Amino acid sequence: MAFMRKILFVLLFFLSITALPSRTLCLSQEEMRDRSFEAQGRGSIKAGNFAQARRDAIQDALRKAVAQAVAGILSETEAKKAAKVLTDTIYADAERYVQNYRITGEYQEDGAYKVAVRATVATEDILRDLAASGVFEQQGSTAPVHDLIVVVRGIESYGHYVKFRELLKSGPKGVRRVRPRLIAWREAEFAVTLQGAAESFAGDLKQTGQFIPEMIDISRGRIEGTISGERIR
Repeated sequence: MAFMRKILFVLLFFLSITALPSRTLCLSQEEMRDRSFEAQGRGSIKAGNFAQARRDAIQDALRKAVAQAVAGILSETEAKKAAKVLTDTIYADAERYVQNYRITGEYQEDGAYKVAVRATVATEDILRDLAASGVFEQQGSTAPVHDLIVVVRGIESYGHYVKFRELLKSGPKGVRRVRPRLIAWREAEFAVTLQGAAESFAGDLKQTGQFIPEMIDISRGRIEGTISGERIR
């Protein structure tokens, strides 16, 4: 029975994330930083200038792809508070955050040129620039933004993994982003972007009763521990 649960666990990881010949999945830095989005842009056709309308449509689509990335970083309330910074800083130079893009469709309709794209956006760069632009201070906090590595052991099912990932997102205060870093049998590693004190994060995580800390090294930005299987079911 235990053997079958192990096989099912590994298969679920492979199907939900990516299929690799190895039992252990390691996400590269590039995979951690970039995400792909689909968006459609529109450009008005003026004086029969189809080339310019097409360029405008592509730029509009890329801005919308970047906006989708921002929506994954900031809540709706946070985005409203930071609207000016987003417009003047992020969206005004949206193409800077686009690693690459592919046009998946284009056509003319109602005096406009429309383009559909699939764009890869560097969300890590957006997060860095938001912090540098004072977005977090506008939200009423002057706490620094930094990264932590959280290693959790004792995961025995895909359900455990998902619940712990959601716990990281919603349990401790100040969590801005959670990214899978390494997934192996009975162990997972997450990169957590945090605004606030790492000590408070560790304390909040412990208070959930679903994580037992075994090593907290703030200087290295690393927290290791074991999942409390009974509490997280």
